[in-house]
Amino acid sequence: MLFRFDLTEDEAMHSRWLTELCKNVSRPDFVEVVRYWDEFRLTVLSRRVLVLKPADALEDFVCLYYGDELQERFGVDFTGKSIAEMLEEQPVRHSVEPYMLVAKFKVPHISRVLPTLREHKGVDYTRIVHPVMSGENVRLVVAILSFHDSV
Repeated sequence: MLFRFDLTEDEAMHSRWLTELCKNVSRPDFVEVVRYWDEFRLTVLSRRVLVLKPADALEDFVCLYYGDELQERFGVDFTGKSIAEMLEEQPVRHSVEPYMLVAKFKVPHISRVLPTLREHKGVDYTRIVHPVMSGENVRLVVAILSFHDSV
């Protein structure tokens, strides 16, 4: 479980929503659930969501969904791409390590990603990552990025 006590209200709300979603998701196509958020209730949340499907070895992922706000802020759309393809476009190795750890250890992860001059164009955000389980296996890794500035 998450052991941070310094979360902002926005981060805590996103963490609760994501925890509940990952506990209750039972549909075979998780991406459909994410797409319904725009229509029914979680428009802001869906724009900040990243859904990754781990490969069997948990060393690679395919990005099933990369939210609109993430595309706007980072200037790329990783939907449908593997980690190898992402690495060709941008140096994202350090960015994918938390997702690999969540897939490997099957526990949620939360971290603050501070802006740097060479990466993410100075974007400051908190990353909340959860595994979506199917029995004992991690079926998907889902993250919400909570930004600390405005677009």
